[in-house]
Amino acid sequence: MLAETRIADADPRLVLPKVFANITVIIHRASETDLRIRRETVNGDVEFPFAEESADVPLAYRDRQHFLAVIGYRDAHSRTGLV
Repeated sequence: MLAETRIADADPRLVLPKVFANITVIIHRASETDLRIRRETVNGDVEFPFAEESADVPLAYRDRQHFLAVIGYRDAHSRTGLV
């Protein structure tokens, strides 16, 4: 992946490379500091997902338990009664 550094102006606008001229782009805000820009295809029905969107990796047991605790899920079969 080629990375370029660009400076946003006060509005905040950003000048993209010329390969993005006269096309529709998709701007995905992945986090507070991460924007992803990709070209839209001619056929709007076709979507090319980011690699992270198609990753099929299950959560580790510890991460699963933490997630369930955060959303307030109580498991009837939990030995500790905390989750």
